[in-house]
Amino acid sequence: MGEDYHFVTNGAAGAIAVRDAQLTQPRIYFHTTDIDASVRKVVEFGGEGDDVQSVPDVGRIAHCADDQARRSACANRRADVVPGGPPRRGGPLNIPAPGSVLLSQAHVLGESMEHFRPVGGLGRAATALVGLAAVGNVAATAADWLTYTTVRDYRAGAGTAAGVSAADKFTVAASAGSSLLTLLAGVVFISWLYNARINAELVTPATEHRRSRLWVWLGWFVPVVNLWYPKQVVDDVWRASDPRQQDVPLRQRAQDRLTTRWWAPFLVMWIFGNSYLRGYNADGSWTTDSFLNAAVLSTISALAGIIAAVLTAQLVRRISEFQSAPPPVA
Repeated sequence: MGEDYHFVTNGAAGAIAVRDAQLTQPRIYFHTTDIDASVRKVVEFGGEGDDVQSVPDVGRIAHCADDQARRSACANRRADVVPGGPPRRGGPLNIPAPGSVLLSQAHVLGESMEHFRPVGGLGRAATALVGLAAVGNVAATAADWLTYTTVRDYRAGAGTAAGVSAADKFTVAASAGSSLLTLLAGVVFISWLYNARINAELVTPATEHRRSRLWVWLGWFVPVVNLWYPKQVVDDVWRASDPRQQDVPLRQRAQDRLTTRWWAPFLVMWIFGNSYLRGYNADGSWTTDSFLNAAVLSTISALAGIIAAVLTAQLVRRISEFQSAPPPVA
């Protein structure tokens, strides 16, 4: 074919055809044991795949392009063609460790064709909404205390029915606003985390993460496992993105204590925000102490929410800084 090939001697099993008169940029050949299935995957994920060709002394190859028109190729190399020697029209090529990770999971081999996703803007939006949700929780707590004092005074003969009605309307409005802000904050934060997870997989293969991408979303909603699955996802995204630990297998990398400091107040906020200690009068109405209990639990939840919001901002900022630029390919 007249191209100058260099085999990769570490990282992914493959080769690179360097730039020459026929190629406007280097072309990377990704080794695959099932080239036909790999080409089908390329097409399935929005790319293009040419017919498989046989190349003398090399094996079978198929030139491809991903969904952003970036050219590469899948290669099913002959068993007797070994990286590092003897190369075909060129010396062996060593790819630096970060590039090797990218090559080894370059998703044209069958997983997907993901590309780097900037997370800074989405992270800032998530931080702002989480902060607003914390403010909303404080407002809902104030409404709970207003309801308690109003009901207590009314039952003691020092208040009016109109006052109770006004307090009830304020509580409903504050609760609805708090719930809406919490929902928006959750959607944007998890969207940011999902994109960060995709970026993390570009430098640390998905198989090293403890949970699949599906759990980035489901982990927050499935009972029982939502007590620890989201933290595991965040831990793995952090460690996978940390440039200081790229030479260590993911599960052996140090875990930053910030994720634990963030998760603990979040759990307190969530648990106390969904707890109820109610007593009922003979007519079925709440006892006065029930309104007091609701206000106390709401206060604990709101205070924990403020702490969680501050730590969420730090968490998002650190991971976004790790992923401020696409990882190098070579």
